[in-house]
Amino acid sequence: IANLPVLLPSPQVDALAGRFAGGTALMVAAGPTLTRALPMIRRLAPRCPVIAVGTAVKPLLAGGIRPHLAVTLDCSPLTLPQFPDHDPLPGTWLATSAVAPPELVRRFAGRCFGYTFAGLRGFDRWLAGLGRRPRLLNVGGTVSLTAIDLAVLTGCTRIILCGLDLAMTEDGTTHARDSIYDGQTRRPDQMVMVPGNYRETVPTTPQFAGYLRQMEAYLSDLTGSRGDLCVINATDGGALLRNTTLVRPDELGPESVERPYDDI
Repeated sequence: IANLPVLLPSPQVDALAGRFAGGTALMVAAGPTLTRALPMIRRLAPRCPVIAVGTAVKPLLAGGIRPHLAVTLDCSPLTLPQFPDHDPLPGTWLATSAVAPPELVRRFAGRCFGYTFAGLRGFDRWLAGLGRRPRLLNVGGTVSLTAIDLAVLTGCTRIILCGLDLAMTEDGTTHARDSIYDGQTRRPDQMVMVPGNYRETVPTTPQFAGYLRQMEAYLSDLTGSRGDLCVINATDGGALLRNTTLVRPDELGPESVERPYDDI
């Protein structure tokens, strides 16, 4: 309810449907490999939209990259430090549900795209009566799934995943440098092993292992129903993510983007 004064006058995420039809999108998460993928993102960012989850915003800014879209889902005010409080991020739009922290939504007043998800049925029925029910995006554990779903909505037929490790490094590092979790590690007794992209197994948490299963189920359904869609996992580490094409970031240059985008 507190977010409605900002969200009701704002465009809904429906306005992005088909906006980048036939194009390429970069979906950026904040796994440890993001730090090494930043040069690749800088090469491609002038030619395709950068869609970042909240935890990836600060690592991108530290790398000289301003995302075109930031995606938030979590209702906890503990997520506010994901975004710089001294910088209103001009040029960046926020895709947000109504449950986001009101302080964050207010920071992006005039630059919000509202969406909803299946858990808000009662609230959505009320908004539908006002003719203001936004489009539903898929959710599943990690907000990265929602960010991918947003890229699909825009009509992109090639989605390049960056930093979507869903795993820790060998020393237990959980996230990329400059994220709000920079320097945090997990002990070996807090982790389980899952198949890796370049190693037989990599360490992750039971929670992230659950996210991985949800992501793989989503991508299986998505790629199975969309024969024109190519999902590229641009990483030099991380957990094995089935239903994607694995590529090292240094193998992708500007020529990888077949159709440059028009800005939001």
